[in-house]
Amino acid sequence: KWATPHPSTKNKTTVDTDSHITGSKMIINLNTINHLKEMTSGADSAFFNQVLQMFIDQGDELLIDITDALLSSDSEKLGSLAHKFKGSALNLGAEVVAETCRKIELKGRDGDTTGMEELVKKLTRDFSLTKEQLNALIL
Repeated sequence: KWATPHPSTKNKTTVDTDSHITGSKMIINLNTINHLKEMTSGADSAFFNQVLQMFIDQGDELLIDITDALLSSDSEKLGSLAHKFKGSALNLGAEVVAETCRKIELKGRDGDTTGMEELVKKLTRDFSLTKEQLNALIL
């Protein structure tokens, strides 16, 4: 793993569950982003941007796969895909995306599709906000 979420609240942008900026939940943990930046500082200067772009591209693909798994009521696949997305999100400090993925993963593992459509919609909104903030960091 590149980074783990930092417990400090300094330098965090926050949103509530309705995706309005209010200060109740983090979208991106900038401490994690800064740690990642430090870790990649010895590499080509474009590497950090490539890492962010890879997460965005992978997230877009995973959302398509998650939606397909939802439409086919494949709870096991939903859980597996959400687990994969969660790990990537945590590496980049996308904590709201990771938390929504965690909920999808647990329900998927239990074979419970109740409320799954709403969770996938929330994940889509959360990831959209995360992409906006990550795109602002790409030079």
